[in-house]
Amino acid sequence: DMLPLPNVPINDDIGRFETVRSATSRENHTITKADYHVTESSNLAFNYTRMRPFGLDPSYYVGGANDRTYEYVQDRIAASYTIGRPRWTSETRFGWNYSDMARLDQFFLKKDPSGKAEKAPWDRSVARFGVSGPSGFSSGAAEIWDMDGLTLSLDQKISRHAGKHSFKFGGRFMHYGGFRSNPENPSISFQNKADFLANVPSGVTPTFGSPYYSSRMYELGLFAQDDWR
Repeated sequence: DMLPLPNVPINDDIGRFETVRSATSRENHTITKADYHVTESSNLAFNYTRMRPFGLDPSYYVGGANDRTYEYVQDRIAASYTIGRPRWTSETRFGWNYSDMARLDQFFLKKDPSGKAEKAPWDRSVARFGVSGPSGFSSGAAEIWDMDGLTLSLDQKISRHAGKHSFKFGGRFMHYGGFRSNPENPSISFQNKADFLANVPSGVTPTFGSPYYSSRMYELGLFAQDDWR
């Protein structure tokens, strides 16, 4: 009940289904900026960016049963605190960046109609199938592609003038995080129409997709320099 009947016949068994549907794309974007003079010689700056893009690619399935959706979450924060004195300056910067992308084929959420409980995540998702030969056809594949990542940064720089010397030193700390998951529905293939009607598959391929992946990486750097004249 999810595959439409053909409206352009090819032979007595199969045909094409042709239609027109509209894709969807939208964005919800916000930028906030603020500056605050803490003292006569210091300033605090803050920036926040919020993005929520969304997209939909339509499919030929009845009722949009396999439409592909793209849902994004992007948030960014940047802040700096600067102090300026006659003989020295200090600058502190902080950054926070989070991104998430979830791409979903809706058919992947369809479960085995028998109602049996899953023993592993997604192992009861309805399979895609393909039939070879002149009366062959296939149903579309479906998957989830989910990725996110978090980046944190902290920078500190201090400069000081002393006679003919100009000293500068500081450091940076970085944190990188990432996650990915990509399960797909299994595939069942048949050699011909007769095998398909008799439910005699020629191959069954469970496709687990990319395994669950999560990572963390840290970076620490220090520097010091002296400009002498």
